[in-house]
Amino acid sequence: LEWELPTGAIGQILVKGANVTNGYLRHPQNCEWFATGDLGYVDGDRYLYVVNRRDDLIISGGENIYPSEVEAILCQHPAIAEVCVIGVEDHEWGAIVAAAIVLNKLHDHQLSLAAIRSFCEEKGLSRYKLPKSIYFVDNLPKSASGKVLLKALKQEIITK
Repeated sequence: LEWELPTGAIGQILVKGANVTNGYLRHPQNCEWFATGDLGYVDGDRYLYVVNRRDDLIISGGENIYPSEVEAILCQHPAIAEVCVIGVEDHEWGAIVAAAIVLNKLHDHQLSLAAIRSFCEEKGLSRYKLPKSIYFVDNLPKSASGKVLLKALKQEIITK
């Protein structure tokens, strides 16, 4: 393994090897490293952890926000069955954090944006990472393999 970042710092995951690629179409000189499109970090024991897809990273006011970090906290709320955090374009901030929430049917909670933000703060989430908007959905659009379809979700949110 080779890396340039200090232990625990998040960066782009690049891989190389004879079994990875022998070149790129029309760019054979750029074949030493292959960009996976993922972001991750290496811990003190040299284990690699994938944090998010690079395209899913939310940059709000110049700060990097990883949707998986916000989702992990929101999933702890007893009224939330499922959640997907995405970046929504914003003129002032570049992007804002938006959460699409499927409520747990066993709880009869009325959740507000203020309550969600308060819950996240209590769990230690930094203020700049707090959701700035929430959308309640009946279900998250998913592929046959169960992966959330982010483009379909963003389209659904934009039309609300």
